[in-house]
Amino acid sequence: MRGSLQSPLLPRADIKLSVPVEGIVGKYLVEEGEMVAEGQALFQLQSTSERLRVEQAEGTLISVRAEVEKTEKALSRILELSEISSDKDVELAKFDAANAQGRLKNAEAALALAQSELEKKTVRSPITGLFLKKYKMPGEAVNKLELIARILDITKVEMVVFADALLWGKFKEGDVVPAELTSGPDKGMKFEGKVSFVDRVIDPAAGTFRVKILIEPSEEIVVGLSSRILIE
Repeated sequence: MRGSLQSPLLPRADIKLSVPVEGIVGKYLVEEGEMVAEGQALFQLQSTSERLRVEQAEGTLISVRAEVEKTEKALSRILELSEISSDKDVELAKFDAANAQGRLKNAEAALALAQSELEKKTVRSPITGLFLKKYKMPGEAVNKLELIARILDITKVEMVVFADALLWGKFKEGDVVPAELTSGPDKGMKFEGKVSFVDRVIDPAAGTFRVKILIEPSEEIVVGLSSRILIE
């Protein structure tokens, strides 16, 4: 069976970013069109109150640590003088030290919680890719899970074709297939792709199955152009 199967050139991943909380867009840390690394901070919501809570929690933790050190030293002195210390003094010192340790754990948990709330106001890139577009500007309100930006993985370009059932068994993962551009200034340019995925079943309603082909991007082969794979 000769012919071709059409597909636009797609990014390997197209991720639409949102935030887990409501807020006001503070600032973007990258610009549209920049390449970003996985984990890189992309933008922040206004977070004055969250930063103040972190500072407050840090101050409390410093104070509690000093208290823990004081109670532990007091307990050590009493134990060293156990021969002349009363049982009541020893038990009281142990109680104070244990109580201080409890407050330390609470202070550490409070700081971790405050830092977690602050981190929610910063959105980081889940992949290495192209920061494509901003959907909100600084100063605009954003709702929980509302679309705010978009990032693409263009390290590979992908074609997704829907092959007729007559072609079942024609494609295997790892196969190299010929293809060509059908739009753009380099229309007709031939290139090759590698099959990365083949459906395990045929869609009974459409009588087709999906085939995904990965292609190395270049100056000519870019996301958005039309293309087709050639069946020989």
